[in-house]
Amino acid sequence: MLLEIQDLVKHFPVRRGLGLSRRPALVKAVDGINFSIPEGGTFGLVGESGCGKTTVAKLVLLLERPTSGTIFFEGKDLTSLSSREVKTYRLGAQAVFQDPYSSLDPRMKVGGILSEPIRAHHALPRREIKSRVAELLDIVKLPMGSDQYYPHEFSGGQRQRIAVARALALNPKLLALDEPVSALDVSIRSQILNLLADIQEKFGLTYMIIAHDLALVEHVSTEVGVMYLGNIVEKGATSRVFENPLHPYTQALLAAVPRPDPDYPKPKAILSGEVPSPLNPPPGCKFEPRCPHGMDQCKLKQPLLMEVEKGHEVACYLHRSS
Repeated sequence: MLLEIQDLVKHFPVRRGLGLSRRPALVKAVDGINFSIPEGGTFGLVGESGCGKTTVAKLVLLLERPTSGTIFFEGKDLTSLSSREVKTYRLGAQAVFQDPYSSLDPRMKVGGILSEPIRAHHALPRREIKSRVAELLDIVKLPMGSDQYYPHEFSGGQRQRIAVARALALNPKLLALDEPVSALDVSIRSQILNLLADIQEKFGLTYMIIAHDLALVEHVSTEVGVMYLGNIVEKGATSRVFENPLHPYTQALLAAVPRPDPDYPKPKAILSGEVPSPLNPPPGCKFEPRCPHGMDQCKLKQPLLMEVEKGHEVACYLHRSS
């Protein structure tokens, strides 16, 4: 496995109340998750806003330090790296962010944006850096000479190509893609996804993709994890999870996907209520207050992920007898 996550936890301390009555509390953004990504695979992480998906990406990229748990990259524990080792690790893991309008420095030309990571990690002659920049532009199918322009002179799709080129500058093995096409026009999204697929095939990259768009995740991922309030509630091969969702939350997510077929039977609304606060989650299953199948045991203890069929795990008491 290229990347292995074991019992990963990230809690953010906050203070609640006003004045002298303020008391410490914890936002449980990620509350003990496990998954792995084989080399060359694509793992999709889906769930509602605020469930902890982006925090997971930040932990993998070491932009945040975990409260507990371990992250293994090529068998090496990332949580124990020194500052120098972290810099070396960044050669192997890079990110493509959601908004190409804010993730690129508007004061730098594209040539400077693409060459900056190279100069930060390698002492190369200017000619070699310029050659590498030209190679990166060719990989993402931008015209020669694009390095002489500023980001605002490009369209949204072109800016995201620049962001992809920047992520590839150091020849990484892992790309964390945080909603990589959600800020783009629908007509452009397929072009960027096809580009990412071509790049993955050509360079053997491993992807961790975070998205709200379930159709996108189904299309590009080999394995998927469904997050709810800091926990992965269902995980498995993408085809298995989408064809036979087992957790009530996964079923609700898929039922909410719009269908272009007017004759498709409209699914029943099976969720009610609001997402509980990560400051004060329910003591048992965090989904229990909204679950149409809640049982007494759901209120007492959080169910753990268990394999109910080959390549398909779910954290739900409904399937304990399967």
